Amino acid sequence: MNTIHYDTAMIAVYDFFCTNQTFARHDACFGMHSHDFFEFFLVKRGTIHHQVNSRTELLKPGTLVLIRPKDEHSLTCTEESDQISFYNCNVRPELFLSCFHSLAGKNNSVGELNQTVVLAPEQIQNLSERFTRIANWQNQKIPRPVEMEGRMLILEVLEIFLLHQYDEGAEEPEWLRNAMEQMQDPENLRLGLPRFRELTGRSQEHVCRTMRLFYDISPREYLLQLRLQRAVRLLLYSELPVERIALSCGFENIAYFHASFLKEYHTTPLRYRRNFTENR
Repeated sequence: MNTIHYDTAMIAVYDFFCTNQTFARHDACFGMHSHDFFEFFLVKRGTIHHQVNSRTELLKPGTLVLIRPKDEHSLTCTEESDQISFYNCNVRPELFLSCFHSLAGKNNSVGELNQTVVLAPEQIQNLSERFTRIANWQNQKIPRPVEMEGRMLILEVLEIFLLHQYDEGAEEPEWLRNAMEQMQDPENLRLGLPRFRELTGRSQEHVCRTMRLFYDISPREYLLQLRLQRAVRLLLYSELPVERIALSCGFENIAYFHASFLKEYHTTPLRYRRNFTENR
């Protein structure tokens, strides 16, 4: 059977196009085809036999699938399903790759992503609502919200695929571990979150979600811990004034430094130093 090829000309108005498709069993068949754009779809109802390149898989409701340019795939309805329905989005490569690199960095490849993810109920609901809003706005030909919501949809889908790379029990990714180690350097620590993001080479959103996944902490909370730990070392083993210590650790607001220190150690920086000196 010949493979049908579609090009980006079918993405007529925007850099992406979303549809909500439903087919009965007798006509629910997409023969083998490929395209020069990215596609992702979310199965809403029914089960689908999906063949992509040399792999065959069974897609159940709640499954999110990514198809890359030049992948060859086909979809057929299973005997158990009277009907299948799914949300579908076609995206021009320029937009898709721009979103991907904004999250994952310039040196990473879309080819490393898993192509199939089974979503949690909350994720299904969030994506379904986005798909529905975009489809409605497309039909009403309201361009600005379509473009904004479409980009948010693409970023959310990519975030799901990026985080799905990490199996349960896996170690934190090397890029995150290296960046966290480099933040121990006093100058990096002083420069704060912008420097941390620069060291990771990832977007702020992706760094935040990855840290939550592995450490259950945000980048801001992590940096605050590092700064307070460094402040303690300087209080105990240097004679620098408290204000100088705060500034050298990246606290530009002295009142915030005192409040953060008090919350963490239940005493003021000066009393912490005095207690240590008296008990030596």
